[in-house]
This record gives sequence, C-alpha cells and structure tokens, in this order.
Amino acid sequence: MATKKREADKIDSFTNGTSLINDERMRQCEKGYGREHDDLHVDGSLLRAAMDTMVVVAAETSETGEVPDPPEWVQELVDHIGDKYRRAPIRRLVIAGAMLVAEIERRQRLELKSQRKRR
Repeated sequence: MATKKREADKIDSFTNGTSLINDERMRQCEKGYGREHDDLHVDGSLLRAAMDTMVVVAAETSETGEVPDPPEWVQELVDHIGDKYRRAPIRRLVIAGAMLVAEIERRQRLELKSQRKRR
C-alpha cells in the first residue's frame, strides 16, 4: 500500500521548472561544461543551441510537425520587451527564461492530467 501511495504522490506533483533547469545546469557543470567552457562561446552559440532545442520541441509537439506561426500577441510581447529593456539583454533573457519555466510547468500539468485519466 505504501508503494502505491508514493507512486500516486509522484503523479500528483511535479518539480517546478526552475528547479529542473537548475538541476540540469549543475549536471552540465559536473560534466565539465561550466563557466570556463561557457566563456569560450562568445559568438552567441549557447543561446542559439538553446533556441534551436526549443524550436525542435515546438515542432515535435505541434499538430503539423512544424513550428506554428505565433499568434499576434507573441510579436507584440517580444517588441514590448525589446523596447522596454533595449539596453538590458540579461533582463530580456531572464524574462525569456521565466516564459520557458512557464511552458515546462504547463507541459507537466498536462502530463499529470493525462496520467490521472489513465488510472
């Protein structure tokens, strides 16, 4: 009975997206991909690798297998953030990171809902 309870707890909860990202970053550092390694990438390639990974996920999970055109509000938001924080690229990355966390957590909730339905 205790095992079933623990399994149910796993299904009914999730690790927040920020913690998942932090855990992954720690894993990367432990494997040797820390500050010194990162500092070698002055060409924006780390950011590009992250963006491309997200684009692949977006395409894999879309109905068409392609990245869908964003709704109008997305471009409006990007423009607003760009205008407001024009001289603050780190702030813009933090905002983008927060949106990524929101998407991770949204997907977790969908998965939890799907798991509950299968029970």
